[in-house]
Amino acid sequence: MPYTLVQTGFEAPSVEQLKSAFQAVPGFTAFDALTIGRDVFGILMRGVELETASTMKNAFAEQHFETEVVDEAQLPQPPDPFQVHQLDCRDDALVIFDSIGRENPVPWEDISLVAAGNTGMVEFREVWTERIVQAITPHVGAPKIVVDHDLKEEHPERWLLEIIAGKDRRYSVNSAKCSPLLFRSVGGSQAQGFDWNFGRLVRLILERAKNAASNRGAESLREAGGAVFRYAGKTSFYDEMIWILWKMGWRAAA
Repeated sequence: MPYTLVQTGFEAPSVEQLKSAFQAVPGFTAFDALTIGRDVFGILMRGVELETASTMKNAFAEQHFETEVVDEAQLPQPPDPFQVHQLDCRDDALVIFDSIGRENPVPWEDISLVAAGNTGMVEFREVWTERIVQAITPHVGAPKIVVDHDLKEEHPERWLLEIIAGKDRRYSVNSAKCSPLLFRSVGGSQAQGFDWNFGRLVRLILERAKNAASNRGAESLREAGGAVFRYAGKTSFYDEMIWILWKMGWRAAA
């Protein structure tokens, strides 16, 4: 069965600690620390044999960096997401609107985790291109228009917001899919720009969801004008969220 190595503290391992830990495992090199281990935090390695995870745990321990080996099946699984297009930050609750405008109030004290961040994504966009295919000869057949279909790989940056309430509710925002209505309740406007509006929204939620844990991205938005934490990819973003839930005592259902 696959195992996961997680850190127990709140400081990310240094590059030198990662290099030493990877070099201690047969089949890995210091270079792997810069590829596999790039931008890791919380969950340091996934899907490895128990022996590999234990060897790396011991290597980290020699550098005074504490980790724990976890059966991957026991990692917490966040609830299925509800894609949010409109919400309202009221005094007593975060109000989520469904697709037909019905209100679903979420009391601030129910919110257990706020995760946000500017995240590098890999997306594919469909592209159709027309081209003219000439006839075999000027006297046989007519030119034809042929439409070619392809997928173009793109690497945009997206703002992500994940709000978990209780054990069974998860509300998700992706800047590529959200509506302008998302920022109406926080005094946002198109003139101020998406980044400003998004940061303002996260700050309001953090101010009112006082009992909620938060990730590094959300914390970087807590103060207006601060440096924004960027995640290299969505795996880094969601692995950190799962690790925070694990630190909070969540475990996969038996």
